[in-house]
Amino acid sequence: MRTENSRQSKWKIAAAAVITGVVLGILTCTFLNAVREQLWKQSINTILESTQQGRNTLQVQLEEDYQTLSNIADYLHQADQPDMLDSQLTNYGQMDEGVSLYQENGVCLPSGTQADEAVALALMDNEKAYGVLDPHISSVTGVNVFNLFIRMAMSDGSTAYLVKEYEVGAIVDSFSLSFYQNSGFSYVVDVDGNVLIRPPHPNSNKTVQNLYDILRESGNGEDSLQLFTESLAGAKTGWAVLSYQGEQTVFCYIPLKMGSDWYLVSIIPQAVVSAQTNQIIRQTLTLIAAIITGIALLVALYFYYARQTAKRLRSQADYIGHLYNAVPEGIALLTMERPYRFIQLNREGLR
Repeated sequence: MRTENSRQSKWKIAAAAVITGVVLGILTCTFLNAVREQLWKQSINTILESTQQGRNTLQVQLEEDYQTLSNIADYLHQADQPDMLDSQLTNYGQMDEGVSLYQENGVCLPSGTQADEAVALALMDNEKAYGVLDPHISSVTGVNVFNLFIRMAMSDGSTAYLVKEYEVGAIVDSFSLSFYQNSGFSYVVDVDGNVLIRPPHPNSNKTVQNLYDILRESGNGEDSLQLFTESLAGAKTGWAVLSYQGEQTVFCYIPLKMGSDWYLVSIIPQAVVSAQTNQIIRQTLTLIAAIITGIALLVALYFYYARQTAKRLRSQADYIGHLYNAVPEGIALLTMERPYRFIQLNREGLR
């Protein structure tokens, strides 16, 4: 009977252990999934914030130059004679190079300045009050440049454009980004996906001309591509996971605005982003495993000492029983109250 009860007790303990293990497993999986999702969101937010900082660096510089061009335009508007225009632009050019005035008659000031053919063509019949001209190879210097411009009315009623030129190579380092130990980088693209400025990053594709084309060639579905292109067309800020050069890649995009259709797009392999998350998950699993192991060891230690104590008690009881039965006289153990009943008799008493 005692053996049967002991067997049932062991089965109950085993069943309780299995149920506890299953519950702990479910809770652990739920916890890890929540942690993984939270870490993923945090990683995406970090990339977006870094991309925004890079965008802000370029944006602040352009805003300052827009304001400077606006101030120059106010002074030039008051100049009635070409000589005055030329003198003022020459004086300003001594402080800040790259500023020139493109007039309707094709003249470019200050005197001696050659007009960039691509700039002159882009400004022809341009009705925008201000904006950014896409990077191109300057017909004057042969260097990759882009331009800011402000449309202004001259005192004689004609229209002119005040233009500031930037060398892409000289400015790209100020806003280009690097992520996750130099695994990620950023492009500047327009709303049509054309790569306007590429970083000096070793992993960036030096030959790709259009981001949409290479994404389409990488086997991405039309639905995901359409959603991505519509987001850029709508001047939205966001992120997407797309196949790029044979691997899943995170794309974070932020519009530059400032009168342009430019976007700063950060590109980071998803495996690199997930690796950091997985490392934290592994550390969390190691901690949980250590805690469970510690608890299991404490429980095992408790049962070990319980068995040892029960064994000692049984040995003492057997020894006392042996002494009890070894006495030559009859010994009886009775209840203390009426009716007196025998609880135990030794062998001699039974005889």
